Amino acid sequence: MQRRAFLGTLGATVVGGCAGNDGSDADPTTTATSTDGGRGSAEFEFVGVQAPDSVQLNVPESFTVTVRNVGSADGTFTSPIRIKVGEAEWRTAGEISVSVPAGETREWQSARFVPRYLGPIRFRLVAFDEQWSTQVTPRTLDFGTSYDAPTGLRLNVLGGSFETELPATTNGTSTAAPDGETWAVMRLDVRNRLQEPRPTPEASAFVLEVDGERRPQHQDASDDPYESGSLDGRTVRRGDLVYAVPAGTRAGGLTCWWEASLANGDVKAIWTA
Repeated sequence: MQRRAFLGTLGATVVGGCAGNDGSDADPTTTATSTDGGRGSAEFEFVGVQAPDSVQLNVPESFTVTVRNVGSADGTFTSPIRIKVGEAEWRTAGEISVSVPAGETREWQSARFVPRYLGPIRFRLVAFDEQWSTQVTPRTLDFGTSYDAPTGLRLNVLGGSFETELPATTNGTSTAAPDGETWAVMRLDVRNRLQEPRPTPEASAFVLEVDGERRPQHQDASDDPYESGSLDGRTVRRGDLVYAVPAGTRAGGLTCWWEASLANGDVKAIWTA
C-alpha cells in the first residue's frame, strides 16, 4: 500500500491542494510510465474504493483507492482527487500517485482527514470519473468528554445531579422542583482555546432530553447558572444548566445536546451517560 498526504481539516477550506474547476467538466489525468524499455504500455482500471458511509464530527478518517494495471508494462497511475464539502464548490484536494506492476493491483490510502461540519463530503477520482461520499454526523460523547467547536471553543457537559431543591439564589430563597418533577443540574465547562476573546453559546442553546422528550430550562433556579458572553483567550467559564425532569429520572435516560449554524456549516454535539 502507498500513502500520500491528502487532506487535513475538511472545513471552510481544503488543504493539500489548489482550487479546481467543477469536476463534471475536468479532463481525466492519468500518467503511465513504462519500465520495460518501451516494449509495452501500462493501462489502468478502477477496482474500487473503501470509504466509510458515515463519520462523526472531529473523528479522523481515511479512504483507500484500488487500481489494477491491465497493460503489458509496469507503470505509475496518477490522478487528481476532488472534493465537495456540503454545498461548497468542487475543489482539487490532492493527487493519487501509485506504481503498479503489469497485471497487478495496488492500493493507495489517503492521509487521515478530520470533518468539522455536518453534511455530505463528496469525492471524485478524476481519471475514472468515479464518485463516492461520506456523511458527517453529530459527535456523540460521554458526559465529561469535550467537543472542540470550529469557533475555537471547547465545550464539555461534565455531568450533573438530581436535586429536589436548589440552594438559595440571589433573592435569598431556595427553589423546590415542581410537583412530580426534580431538578437535573448539568455542569457546563466552556474553554477558549484561542488567544483572542470569543463569544460563548447561550444557555438556551443546550437542550436536555429525557427519553427523547425536551425538558424546560430554569436558569433562574440555580445559585451558579451558566451565563453566556465574551470569554477571554485561554480562559474557562463554568456554570449550571438547570432543567425540570420527571421524578425518578435516571442518568441513563438523559441526553444533552448543543447545535449551531456557523458561517461555514452546521455542527452538533450530543452528550449521554
